[in-house]
Amino acid sequence: MNPTTDAARTEHLVTSLTERMATLTRTLSNWMQEQEHSLAEVEQHVVRLLKELGASLVAGLCSLAADPQPSPTVTCLCGHQAAYQRERKAQVTTLLGPISIWRSYYLCAACGVGQHPLDSQLQLCAGSRSQALDELLALLAATQDSFVEAATVLERLSLVHVSANSVREATEQLGALLLEHQAQPVAQQEPSAPARALSTASPSRLYITMDGVLAHLHERGWSEFKVGCCYHTRSRVDRKRPERLEIRAHSASYVTALEEAQTFGWRLWQEAVRRGVLSSDEVVVLGDGAHWIWNIAERHVPRALQIVDWYHASEYVWNAASAIWGEASPERARWAQCQ
Repeated sequence: MNPTTDAARTEHLVTSLTERMATLTRTLSNWMQEQEHSLAEVEQHVVRLLKELGASLVAGLCSLAADPQPSPTVTCLCGHQAAYQRERKAQVTTLLGPISIWRSYYLCAACGVGQHPLDSQLQLCAGSRSQALDELLALLAATQDSFVEAATVLERLSLVHVSANSVREATEQLGALLLEHQAQPVAQQEPSAPARALSTASPSRLYITMDGVLAHLHERGWSEFKVGCCYHTRSRVDRKRPERLEIRAHSASYVTALEEAQTFGWRLWQEAVRRGVLSSDEVVVLGDGAHWIWNIAERHVPRALQIVDWYHASEYVWNAASAIWGEASPERARWAQCQ
């Protein structure tokens, strides 16, 4: 390749965007002087125009990744040579909005499969979304009540419009990848095999807690997700009550899955090993009293101190007080507080 070719393309991109920026600045200046505008109006107008300029910059940079003089042939996956056909345009929705990229198209006569080498290089799929946008869509879907709300929040934040179905698709694709990634160490871990995950440095005490959470799933109804958490604690004197120690959790990490308790136990064990359960001087397991929780604790961390959490322990005590003394008896509260 002629080394001056890349320099010429770069200068063309710089010149084009510089001219657009100058034109944009003049247009905005005239718009501002024509009539009064609030700061909010100025912000929104500038952001929208800069987003369009940014999309052009992204498209231009991606085009620089393509060879200015396409090779006549490229190697096909079948082992034969695919011949250059023509330039084809791909449209991709990005964090800055839709962009168009021209790239070379090759067709293999042996197997009939076509390919765009630039697509693989840039990791893009024509007619789809960028990976960065998909990650943001999945994050918003996880924090909003619906896919529609996630799409609305995205548009408010970035001025990029996508459909609710696009949010659903991006979320489910990422979810499938996460499930596949999480399932690998669990499937590899045999009950009799030593822990294979690398143990990290850990303070003297590691806390492990788990619970079941009901969620209403599409086409499945109410189902229980298993949720586990590993964390450490730090203590400090309570500011309002100096005679007491205030204990706070920190460095929490979570695992969750829709699966049976036995399989979930191995998943949580993998995370506990990663968090240093094998090198901790003390391990504490907290739960609400459900049998499956203590079964997991006995199987994976039999040396752990098992504690029923304060909320559920208190609930059991008050239920017992009501059964013994009755709801209206003054002895009920005195007995419960004593216990």
